[in-house]
Amino acid sequence: MIEQAGAYEVRAPSQPLTWPLTTLRENQRRLLEMLKGVGPRGCPEAVLLASGFDIELLTGLVRAGLAIVATETVRAGDRTRAVANVRITDAGRRAIEN
Repeated sequence: MIEQAGAYEVRAPSQPLTWPLTTLRENQRRLLEMLKGVGPRGCPEAVLLASGFDIELLTGLVRAGLAIVATETVRAGDRTRAVANVRITDAGRRAIEN
């Protein structure tokens, strides 16, 4: 499901939860904690990758419904670029509370 929200394209997870919420690995928990601490727009994917998280971890959390990716179009001067922001979901918040 894709939902348009202004300049955002939000993609919902396409797969059901793939692991029990109580068995988050340390890197999954660390990423979700980081996403919980950022604003409502989420964190740019490039920043997460530069912070040492890999794409498999990001996609795993999205597919499990613990995070979503929202694409935003940004303009810098005369250039426009698409930026993928990763946000925590309510299920992701519940997962790190357990």
